[in-house]
Amino acid sequence: MALSLDTDQAGDFERAGALARRALDLARSTGDDWLIACVLGAQVLGSGENFQQARRQAEEGHDMWRHRGDRMQLAIALGNFGFAAMSAGDYAAAAPALDEAVVLTEELDDGRYLPFTIVNRGLLHALRGADTAAVRDFARALELCREYGEPLPVAEALTGIAAIAVRRGDMKLAARLSGAADAQRVFEAVGVAELRLRDNVIDRARAPGEAAVWERAWMAGNSLTFDQAIAVGLSSAAGPALASGSRPQRR
Repeated sequence: MALSLDTDQAGDFERAGALARRALDLARSTGDDWLIACVLGAQVLGSGENFQQARRQAEEGHDMWRHRGDRMQLAIALGNFGFAAMSAGDYAAAAPALDEAVVLTEELDDGRYLPFTIVNRGLLHALRGADTAAVRDFARALELCREYGEPLPVAEALTGIAAIAVRRGDMKLAARLSGAADAQRVFEAVGVAELRLRDNVIDRARAPGEAAVWERAWMAGNSLTFDQAIAVGLSSAAGPALASGSRPQRR
């Protein structure tokens, strides 16, 4: 099961799904409800186009956690479910799962897992065009990453803020944030939701004639340290253009 989770995070989603299915067979053979619930929730990992098939098993796992009263495991399972639903393009299924995962993790005061749930909800907001809510989530995720020294969600949060900067017409800021995101990326593979924002919002808006300007700003962002990248992300999120939703002239 741990190998399945690591493989999913590293971007090998097909292998992660195969490992999760094998783990479920082994878990059911033990008759251990706790183990079975864990593995049921993992069936959505790497499900991609098969998300709807894996959804029923994941929801069975959610019911088991609710019955046991294990809020931490329920929060993790809901977070995984929401991320998988978002990656599959089922935003309607992703939204309530991610909202509940955030609420549960906040109640449990788990500062290390909370930035993951919040950044995923921010990605969903950004994909749905709810930019103000997205910026708020990305900024909070960055604050938690700084507090706990957690590097994994930083790149996603910075890419999300960059996409919103593009929508506000600030391509130079988007380039700097994109460079910072790539510098802070832990795994080479990019998650589906983040990739969707990068390809459909950021890269699509880049003008060929402004390649040199983009490159300079990207390099400046790519040279930033962990703390510096977070500081730039937070200052950008708090800036009037992104925080207020106003649209400055493109520059």
